[in-house]
Formats: sequence, structure tokens, C-alpha cells
Amino acid sequence: MTGADPGADARPAVVTAGFWSLVVGAALLCVGGLATATISFDALRQAAPSTVTDHTVRSYLLVYRGVGLLFAASGLALGALAARARRRDPRFRRSAVVLALVIVLLVGVAAVFAGISILALLSLLPIIVGVLLLSRAAAINWFFPSYHVEP
Repeated sequence: MTGADPGADARPAVVTAGFWSLVVGAALLCVGGLATATISFDALRQAAPSTVTDHTVRSYLLVYRGVGLLFAASGLALGALAARARRRDPRFRRSAVVLALVIVLLVGVAAVFAGISILALLSLLPIIVGVLLLSRAAAINWFFPSYHVEP
């Protein structure tokens, strides 16, 4: 590539910041999901009112652990998609953004109905920031060089 501008294809800082933000959010989601998935029956039994039967607590525990595993798997998937998007693949950027938005929706719904780990809830902030950064004009122009967006 003689005569090519070396800075023409340089990754914008907004893409790097968006990537790391998604990675931090994915890591928090994984840790929070695993913390949710490993809760014990005794801990849940102590938190439940005495009027709730053991059978109901066991049923809730199954749902609670399932939600935790879903969050951990979603965090791993988000991290993998973000890593592939960092290599300038627009398909993976789109997939990472869509998965991030689905995660925000699912974590919000689970927080209301099932209760979740605080780490899973805190993961929403860097995930939302990452989506916003990857949606900036400089990031879109880097991923889609033939499609120019004005800042």
C-alpha cells in the first residue's frame, strides 16, 4: 500500500471506547449472572416470608438460576460479538448492538419480576454507553466507509 494514508483506516477512539464499554458490561453481566445462578436454597429460603412453602421456593430457585445462566451466556455472547466488531466487521457491530439492546430489555424485565444480582443491573450502564458510542457518526463512518454520516 505505497502512498496510502496510514491514518485513513485507523480505528476511531469512539469505536475503541465503545468496544471496551461493551466488554466491561459483558463481564459485569457474566459475573452477576453467575452470582445469581449460584444462590443456595437456604439463602433464598431465609429471604422468603415464612408463609411461602418450600416447594414454591424451589420453583422460584429454578427460575432464578435459569435467569442467571441466561445472563452469563448473554454476557459471553456480547463480548464475543464486540470482539469481532472491533475488527471492522459491520455485521458483528449490528449484532452486538441488537444483542446489547435485548440484554437491556431482559435485565430490566428480570429486575422487576425475578430480582437479580446488583452486578447484572450495574452492567446496563456500560452496555448502554457502548451502544451509544458505536452509534456515533465517526463509528458508523469507520464501519461503513462508502456510507458517510455527518457528525
